[in-house]
Amino acid sequence: MQPAFYVFSGTGNSLWAARRMAHHLGEGRIEGMAHYRDAKVVKPDSLVVGLFFPLYVMGLPLLVEEFIARLDLSDVEYVFAVMTSGPVLSRAMTDLRKLLKSKGEWLASGFRLKVVNNYIALFKIPPLDEQKHIFAQADQKLKTAAKQVRDRLHSVETTSWPVRIPGLITHPIWKRHVRAADRKFTVSDACTSCGLCAQVCPVDNIKLVDGKPRWLHHCEECLACLHFCPPEAIDFGPKTLGKTRYHHAEVSANDLIALK
Repeated sequence: MQPAFYVFSGTGNSLWAARRMAHHLGEGRIEGMAHYRDAKVVKPDSLVVGLFFPLYVMGLPLLVEEFIARLDLSDVEYVFAVMTSGPVLSRAMTDLRKLLKSKGEWLASGFRLKVVNNYIALFKIPPLDEQKHIFAQADQKLKTAAKQVRDRLHSVETTSWPVRIPGLITHPIWKRHVRAADRKFTVSDACTSCGLCAQVCPVDNIKLVDGKPRWLHHCEECLACLHFCPPEAIDFGPKTLGKTRYHHAEVSANDLIALK
């Protein structure tokens, strides 16, 4: 029975991580967390479960929290997590451990993986050679993590209290407002009405009205719509104007659509 990997990924970093973990382990079935948004209970049929997700504002994405609330891990023997993020440290792994503990479950291993930060409202996308270096290092860490998972070792990467303090303030504020964060999105006349933004959105938060995207205010702020827009017609406030778009080079829009 191969491990079950549950993934939330906006621009491909976490999906790439799940694929590489499956490669290093020699097995692993990958499913999207978003696929279970309407499920009451998610009960894996595997003894090993991996959770792969990005860091959002120094904490867990809302979709990840909601997915964990649905998880029934009563028949699972080993749970691990891989969190993808830029250089920012956070309290997210500690929060995940607490969420699982509140359900009577235990996070056996947790790994923080440094990747390219796609939040171009605050950061710039690094050049391709730097991206390759970042992911080469990330893959080496995944290879080490795979051995830990294979051997059923227990070790969770957490941060010290001083590092967690900013997240105690910023993340709850973000959670209260993220659903309506899509009011910041704008679309220019460069839009070709292709509809890819609506297709790639993991939570179906976009529909086309008169050929243009309209956001429906249950946003995750993953920015998939912005990064995958072929003519780069979508922006998220003025700070994304003219900035380089990004998705992992080995992950296509169709790969992410398939996770829904």
